[in-house]
Order: sequence, then structure tokens, then C-alpha cells
Amino acid sequence: MSRQHNGLLDCFARAACIALVLSVPASSQTPTSVNVTDPRPMAGVADLLERRYGIPISYEDPAYMYPGDLVGRVQPNGPAILLPKGGSVAVSIPTGAQIGAPDGVVAILQAALTSYRQAGNSGDFKLLQNDGAILVVPTSVRDLDGVTTPVQSPLDVPISFPQTVGNGVDVVAGICQAVTRASGSSVLVGSLPFQSLATQTVTLSASNETARNVMLRLFAALNWADSRTITPVSKLSWRLLYDAAAHKYYLNLHAVVVEKRGPTGKTSLVPVTR
Repeated sequence: MSRQHNGLLDCFARAACIALVLSVPASSQTPTSVNVTDPRPMAGVADLLERRYGIPISYEDPAYMYPGDLVGRVQPNGPAILLPKGGSVAVSIPTGAQIGAPDGVVAILQAALTSYRQAGNSGDFKLLQNDGAILVVPTSVRDLDGVTTPVQSPLDVPISFPQTVGNGVDVVAGICQAVTRASGSSVLVGSLPFQSLATQTVTLSASNETARNVMLRLFAALNWADSRTITPVSKLSWRLLYDAAAHKYYLNLHAVVVEKRGPTGKTSLVPVTR
């Protein structure tokens, strides 16, 4: 279950992976070509590959500000918002290949990132790996005058806080507050798997450590508050999305799921656990 903390986030959360077009049948032995069209194309690619391979892939927006990179959209029963103009990315997925390690997924993501650049999409990204997770991190974006400028994600900033014991929701909120103080950018809690995080506990501290690494350590340290709970803890990843109208970031977390085909051929989403 997820809790949305801001009506704007519902639009952000649905924006990922809005158009996927398969140009080669899945039964073919040649790679499957997928065209991802999305306001945030690399976030859409991250969603697609995460569900296919069950490997956590986190994504972080740059601070989109150039008017030519933004479009206004009207929310149902709400005000107009600004979203990235977006675009398309071609993704080539090996058909039938079993990829169980991040390196194989990184190769697909790197090819997708090359397609992203060739298509002239706004901004640029790099790929990082850390503790079995893959991260798509911004490196540049066009400024107000349309000049491509190097950028740093708020999660690149070192943060510090004393040892904290609390449930997952409160500790995530504390990390966002620490990032806001250290980076000067407003980073707020967005959507969360609230029910599970509220019943998990963690002991965590940070000393001049990048917020991104602190988040990954948080994910690894979460445990059920009730020790009698035998359900495995789900792996998590994030989408750090920028609200260009409010000049704020929202940190959205979700449980990683993988598509599994059952005996009848029906596909279901299965949680990926630690």
C-alpha cells in the first residue's frame, strides 16, 4: 500500500512508463526492441527493466527549469502543473536471456542512455552501482537561458545526523530534512509503501556521507518491529522527482516487484525480497 503525501505526486507517479511499444514478438530469438515514451524517459526505462529483472533501479530528476523543457498539464479537480516535456528512448532487451546480476542490466541501461542522448532529450545522466542496486543520476540540464549546465542531485550532498532509532517512515522523513538542510534544495517525502515502512524499524546514523548511500544503508537495515513477523522484507528503490512549479523535489519510494509468468501463462507481479 502506498500513501500519497501530495496530490501532485499522483500525476508524477503515473507519469512513469506511460507508453511501451514492442516492435519484435517476445518469442523471437532476436533482441526485443522497446520504445519508451514518457515525460521522464529514463525513469520509464528504469521501471521497465526493474520489473523485468527484479533488480532495484533508482532514478533522480535534474532540476528542470528551461521553459522549452517543460509542459503544463491540468490535473483532474486540481491546478495545472509543470512536467518535463519528455521524449522517447529505444531499449533493446535480450530475448530469453536470464539476467540476475546488475552488470547485465547496466549494459542495457547504458545503451538506452545512448539512445536518450541521440534523441536530443533534455538533460543527461550517468549510471552508478552500489550494493546490488543501480542508480540513474543526473549530470546536466539546460538552465533558464537554455544553456546546458552541469548539475548535482540533492542526494549527492553529504549529510550527517546522530544515531536515530525509529520506524521507516520517520527515518526517511529525517533523511529528507537532512538533505534539505545540506543541499539548500527542498526535498520532501512523496509516496511511500507506508504500511510496511511504518511497521519496520531501523537504527541509523550518518557522518558526512552522501545522502544516496545513507538511503541504501537504510534499505539494508530495515527490519520488522514485531520480531514474530516472518514475511521477508521487500527490496526498495526510489524516484526523486522535481516539481518545476514549486521548485521542490519529492522522494518517492516503492517496493521492487518482478514480472513472473505462471503455469497458465498469466503474468503477475511478485515482490523481490532481501
